[in-house]
Amino acid sequence: MTAFVMIAGSFHGGWLWGRVAERLTQAGHRVFAPSLTGIGDRAHLIHAGVNLTTHIDEIAALFHYERLENVVYVGHSYGGMIVSGVADRMPERMKALVYVDAVVPENGQSVVDIGSPEQKMQVVEVIANNGGYLVPPPVTRKSPDRDWLNALVTPHPAATLFERIKLTGAWKTVTNKHYVWCTTHWSKAMNERGERLSQDPAWKVHQIASGHQPMVEKPDELTKVLLEAAA
Repeated sequence: MTAFVMIAGSFHGGWLWGRVAERLTQAGHRVFAPSLTGIGDRAHLIHAGVNLTTHIDEIAALFHYERLENVVYVGHSYGGMIVSGVADRMPERMKALVYVDAVVPENGQSVVDIGSPEQKMQVVEVIANNGGYLVPPPVTRKSPDRDWLNALVTPHPAATLFERIKLTGAWKTVTNKHYVWCTTHWSKAMNERGERLSQDPAWKVHQIASGHQPMVEKPDELTKVLLEAAA
């Protein structure tokens, strides 16, 4: 039995992993899919002080109090920041790191630093028009699951996107690192990251013909990748 810890991206709580969590549980594994403070079933806790450190601290606490070892640690999109932040503190507890169409930050980067200057300006404008501390959720239009997704997404705490992560580089000592490249996702940055990591021998890159949410669109394919990481 392997323990899986799975962190959703911006606007989404742990509920996003339901289809994959069900498959992993049926395969006999232990699964944790917590919602981060201010998001999902913890949306009522959002406030201006919720930042990246808040999210890293709370998942590090989950590892501590659940006595988690030998973990396959999975992050989607923004969740890649949390994977790197926690793994950097306790790399010895990680069996594998899996970044699912996720940001892979270097020390001193924030989420908005990783995007283009134009994207950063757009985010700043959106935040200014929405109370100064949150980003409203996007509207899903094309997915057959759009009604479900649109009913459950919540605003995202803005400070998490601007705080620069502090990394020692210890997370890179985890040798079992995987990147899930969603090949039909519209993001230029994600596609460039998939191309770059495909050339890096420190990573195993898996291509899934999916949009940005393979845990919804292609749960069987994503589960297969996670089980391979656990093997």
